[in-house]
Amino acid sequence: MANILSFFELPNNVVGGALIPIMNNATPLGSVTIRTQAGIPVILRGTIGWTAVRNATGSSRADILYRLWRGAPVTGTELYSTQDSAEAGRDRNKVTSVSQADTEFGGSQDVTYTLTAELVNDGAANVVGSLTFYAAMNP
Repeated sequence: MANILSFFELPNNVVGGALIPIMNNATPLGSVTIRTQAGIPVILRGTIGWTAVRNATGSSRADILYRLWRGAPVTGTELYSTQDSAEAGRDRNKVTSVSQADTEFGGSQDVTYTLTAELVNDGAANVVGSLTFYAAMNP
């Protein structure tokens, strides 16, 4: 049986190909839907290019919480989270990777996964590209 894959990428998937502000709530970056099969894990991976920017009050540090959700953000099931930080003017350009395996389904069904980013301090940050998010199974 062939590999099963669902993916999301920015239309112009290069550095500077996007300007998506990361807010203080779960900002959706991409969603994928895949048909699951009992006993076969779904592998989720994402790579996010982002930058910290100095905000209006002069704060230069941005702390970002990345999450993977089964279903809708906040109301769905959080499968994974990690935090990354950057400081405008120093290490402002970052690439953050996320990875998770999901096995919590009993049979064949369509499952939607969403990747979100959330600013957890008073800094400011933007996704600037590239951005790739995918779900894959290898039955």
